[in-house]
Amino acid sequence: MNIRALDLQKIGLTPGPLTLFFAILGLALISALLARDVSQTVLGAVTLVFLFLSSVYGVRRRLRVVAAARASQAAAWLQWHWVASGLLFFGFLFHTQGRFPGSALGFCLWLVLLWTLISGLLGWAIQRWVPRVLASLSTEVLFERIPELVTELSIKAQKTVAGSHPSLENLFHRRLLRRFQNINHSWVFVFDISGGLAKHMKGLHYLMGFLSGSDLERGQKLESLLKTKAELDAHFTLQSLLRNWLYWHVPAAFLLWALVLVHLFTLIYY
Repeated sequence: MNIRALDLQKIGLTPGPLTLFFAILGLALISALLARDVSQTVLGAVTLVFLFLSSVYGVRRRLRVVAAARASQAAAWLQWHWVASGLLFFGFLFHTQGRFPGSALGFCLWLVLLWTLISGLLGWAIQRWVPRVLASLSTEVLFERIPELVTELSIKAQKTVAGSHPSLENLFHRRLLRRFQNINHSWVFVFDISGGLAKHMKGLHYLMGFLSGSDLERGQKLESLLKTKAELDAHFTLQSLLRNWLYWHVPAAFLLWALVLVHLFTLIYY
């Protein structure tokens, strides 16, 4: 029986950081089991180091030297960011001895830490998945140009149906015009890249069965424009997701640092 080897590069990891992660994790588990009297201060200090190391990547991204860095270097830094973040979680787990926090500050620390880690994992998934989905679309467009293109497409659609069969004009103004005029930013595109286009096409397809000549050609052109509009909406939704996920992650990381500093302050002065 052949067992296909896991291709770590496909998920953005190389054996080096991953091996180190599990090695340190194993040592930490052994230490936690064999030396239960380890000072919580020491474990807290180690956890603070992991927090610092996981934050270095974010600081480095904002330095000017990043512009000249090679892609391979950026990928390596990102891998270390993941490793440090994973160790941060387990360090925090050992520091609290795996118990539910009894104080409001401890509860907030746990909550913000989990939010930071989960939002980071979601961001990683978004960065891996969204570009592949967008590449499957026939339309390529810059995010900044989408509103302009939507306006142009709406004008084309209105010109297409102008002077056509009354039933086609009526269908367009009652059911499709608003879809052409507005950017449809919807989570539906996350699960269905067509954005439920088939439902909106149903009435048009039915009507086209009764059209002929130039009216049928107008209907076919309107269908093509509607597909293009759906792809523009998909681009807007998914590119927004790709651009904005950091707003879920970075503020949480800053809040985590603030709570850690408050925790240190209370330990030192009280």
